[in-house]
Order: sequence, then structure tokens, then C-alpha cells
Amino acid sequence: MSHKACTWFSLIADSHHQGRGAKTQVKAALAGSNTVKGKLNLLCKIGADDYAERCLALKSALTKAQSDGHLGKNVYDKASGLFRPGTGWEE
Repeated sequence: MSHKACTWFSLIADSHHQGRGAKTQVKAALAGSNTVKGKLNLLCKIGADDYAERCLALKSALTKAQSDGHLGKNVYDKASGLFRPGTGWEE
């Protein structure tokens, strides 16, 4: 699973777990932009009318993770069940 998919999955799971959005809203967000940044932005906005603080916290955490260099560095390794560096993982 790529870092993009993991990030999307986390935002989607959060929206469902927190009760912020339905599957139709998630599908619309994913279809609403052609860029990864646009899709993430739309996912962060799901439920913003009722959960503005949560949506702002998610957006802030993503921005910080990106600026700290944490996004795009790891991928999910299905065989081990662990997140691993995108390069240099010893088999």
C-alpha cells in the first residue's frame, strides 16, 4: 500500500469513525480533484460544518507531517505487516 493510499485510508477511516461523513461524501472528495493535494484537501473538509475543529486539526497534522518530511517516506509492506522505508529495505 503506498503512502498516498495510507494517508487517504487514514482520513477516510477518521471521517467514518468520527461520524463526519458518509461513503458518498468520501467518493465525491476523491473524485473532486485530479491531484493528490486536492484530494487530501477535500477529504479534510468532510464534515467541516459540524466538525470544524477536527477538520482543521487533520489539515494541520498533514501539513506538519509533510513539512517534517514524514509523508512519502514509508510504504506498507504486506508480507511483514509493517511500514518500511520506501527505499533501502533489506529483504
